Amino acid sequence: MKIKKKTNENECHAMRCKEPSGFAVSGGLWFCARHKEEYWKQNGADLSPKPVIDISSTDNYTAPPVKDAGPEGLVRAATKDAAEALAELRNFKVTDAEDLSFAAQVIAEAKGQYKALDAMEKEITKPMNAALNKARDLFRAPKKGFTDVEAVLKAAVGAYHLAEQERNDQALRLAADSHASGDTAARDTALATLHAPAKVQGLGVRVRFDYVIEDAALLPREFLAPNHVLLKEAAAHATRGEAPVIPGVKFVPVTVVSSRSNEVGGA
Repeated sequence: MKIKKKTNENECHAMRCKEPSGFAVSGGLWFCARHKEEYWKQNGADLSPKPVIDISSTDNYTAPPVKDAGPEGLVRAATKDAAEALAELRNFKVTDAEDLSFAAQVIAEAKGQYKALDAMEKEITKPMNAALNKARDLFRAPKKGFTDVEAVLKAAVGAYHLAEQERNDQALRLAADSHASGDTAARDTALATLHAPAKVQGLGVRVRFDYVIEDAALLPREFLAPNHVLLKEAAAHATRGEAPVIPGVKFVPVTVVSSRSNEVGGA
């Protein structure tokens, strides 16, 4: 991504380059000799020796035709450009109006490049997604049917094991009570009813615990979560001079920057 710091034809359009421009390329860009070679290299142009053309001696100049690098080549070039731009801008700070204008220009170009890449990606993935959706539609009904069969039978097996466990628990309680009262016959009879569910190859059952909230008002504080939906709604109505008063909550300003994008013919 070539970031243009200036729109002045007499100065190189490469970001932060102060060299005089002497070469024009397609798209209305002007570069110094070094950045001209870099532009041609990144865009796959022929790097054979080219005549030096001074902008002061020509009114119109067309860049050498750029070879079609295909999506892979364009993406590689865009990836390199984005990485270089990010490295240059990572510590960039806005200190005056000129910096603001420069930031707006770079943001617009970055968004334009993103949109161009996104359009290219969708052009490639749209037929793939259509084929994938068609395949999923084809198999959805039978797959759901067999999934429902599995779910119904697993629920029945689980209910059987829980019922068996409850019967065994009752028998153990009865045996314990009988033993405490000295009724050994009743104790032995209760123990004789203990029954372990049969084990079937390929079918395993384990017991885990879930929870049911019976009274939310009795929950300890560590089990309560803030309602972020209501908090965001309250923040949306806050202003610099006036904000809702909610104990335990501080409303802080956050900047939201909107921008337009430059139209890009290719990534």
